[in-house]
Formats: sequence, structure tokens, C-alpha cells
Amino acid sequence: MKPTALTLSSIALLTLGSALAGGDMAQALGPPAIGVDRLAQSVVTITGLTIVETETGVQLTIETDGAAVAVPDVSRTLGNALILEIPNAVLSETGFDEFEPAEGIALIQASELDGDRVQIAITGSDAPPIANVTDTSSGLVLSVTRGVAGSGTTDDALLLGITGEEDDYFVPNASTATRTDTPLRDTPQSIQVIPQEIFEDQGAVRLSDAIRNASGVVTGESEPRGQRFTIRGFDSSSILRNGFRLTNGGSGNSGYQELANIEQIEVLKGPASILLGAIEPGGVINLVTEQPLSTPRYEIGFSFGNREFLEPTIDFTGPLTQGKRI
Repeated sequence: MKPTALTLSSIALLTLGSALAGGDMAQALGPPAIGVDRLAQSVVTITGLTIVETETGVQLTIETDGAAVAVPDVSRTLGNALILEIPNAVLSETGFDEFEPAEGIALIQASELDGDRVQIAITGSDAPPIANVTDTSSGLVLSVTRGVAGSGTTDDALLLGITGEEDDYFVPNASTATRTDTPLRDTPQSIQVIPQEIFEDQGAVRLSDAIRNASGVVTGESEPRGQRFTIRGFDSSSILRNGFRLTNGGSGNSGYQELANIEQIEVLKGPASILLGAIEPGGVINLVTEQPLSTPRYEIGFSFGNREFLEPTIDFTGPLTQGKRI
């Protein structure tokens, strides 16, 4: 009898056959393959949020389309807000906002995030709220308790306080273009206002010193008759006082205007200046003087400088009669 030769492949086939014959098919073939559906978790649709006020806060019910929703982490806070993030979930509507649903709860907001995630932010009035989650057949139920200031476990927040002074250089109204006290934003002309605070802080004593703050205005050559100004390329611009002509820019004597009793300087630029008379189309300068006050005010000033410059100023205002009619 000739000996039987067994190859490696025949041995493997015999081993597999013995395993199948012995009923060990499961062991021979290994565990069953996992289906694709089990690998990819389905996306849950959140159909609504129901808020019921309680003695300690609110009860928030997250309603779904019947599918189970993952229980979120309820320990994440940001400032006074408790942040809950639900994975594999979307909102049936664009968003949800509920302001002040209960005492101590300022806002409850739900929004969608990238990657099929839903974020629910519950903001407390003084401190982040505390929530307990219960998983029910219809969805998640959150028992939210209002937080107590100073009892949170969040990181120390930086309290930033900003103090400052009101900008006195801003003037909202002007009267040159319309002859009425009209807001600049409602005036269809180009007007630049230089308030009294600017030329007082700069120490300006002449109109030429203060007018440097206006764009498009250049001080011309000083003459014995006074100073002349060029606005938008047009020389010898006229000067007004409270809307009335002081000088004719072409041939008048403007003199050297003082600023002691000037409240603000208004520069009307462009051809709209011809509405005030025979004026160069480049623009016009209007000096607005201080108005009398109903309360007494007294101011005495003195300025001095080089070249024997001396300038005393006196400014008195207030009612002349007890009834304040004059």
C-alpha cells in the first residue's frame, strides 16, 4: 500500500470539515458580522421643548420623535449659563428662545450646531442653574433649579469695570444750513462743527487758530483788515455771526474774530452756502455765540504770551429780574 501524501491545503480543509461535522460551525466561522446600521447611530429629531415653572425653577421636557436621545452632561457652565450638548440630534424648527420663564432663570435657548448636535443653554439671573436629568419614554426631563450667587463651581470669572468721561467734542446739531437747530444726520449738507471745548483745550484765541480743526479750510494771508479763509479752493469766504453776515468775503473787512463768547464754529461746505446770500460757493463760516442762561454764572479769565500778548476776558450771565423774565 502506498502512503498517502497530505499537503498543507488538504490539512486545512480536513480541519474545517471536522469542525463543521462536529457542530462547531459558529466557532469555525467566527462571530457574525456587525451590520452597518448598528455602526451608524440614527439622528434624533427634537420636536419641542416644554417648560413648566416650579417652586425651585423650571421643568424642561425635551420631546423627540420617539427615538432615544443621549443624556447630556449637566456640569458644563459658561458664566451664568448652564450648557447642555446633545449629540446625534437636530431641531424640527430653526430655534427656540424663552426669556425669563421663571424667577431666577433669565433665558432658555436651543440651537443647532455643526455635526448633528443640539445645544441648550439655560442662563440664570445671578448664577448658573443646576439641572438633574431623567430619561423617559417621550424624551428627557430636566429639573432645573435656580442657582445661588457665589455657590457655583465654575472657574473664577474676570469682572471688568470700565469708567470714562463723556466725549464733550461731539455736537449733534447745527443751525447754519437750515436756520433751525437740526441734527447733523438729518441735514443734507456737509457741515463740520467745532465746539467750544476744542479751542479752549487747544488754547486758541483767534478764529484762525480754531479753524484749523476743519477739513478743507485753509487760512489765507493776514492783512491789516483781517484774516481771509479758503474753503474747498474758493478764496475770501464770508463769515457769519448767528447766521447773519459779518463780512462780505470778496471785499469786506473781516477783522480778527475773538473766541471769548463763541459757543461753537460751524463750517458749511459746498455750494449750499449760496442760500445765505452772495457767498463764494466753497462754503461759509458761521460763529455761534453763547446764549444767556437762566442760572447765574460768572467767569473771569486772563491769557498772556510772548510778544506782549495780554488778553483778559469777563463772562457774566444770568437773569436780571427775580422772575427770570429778563
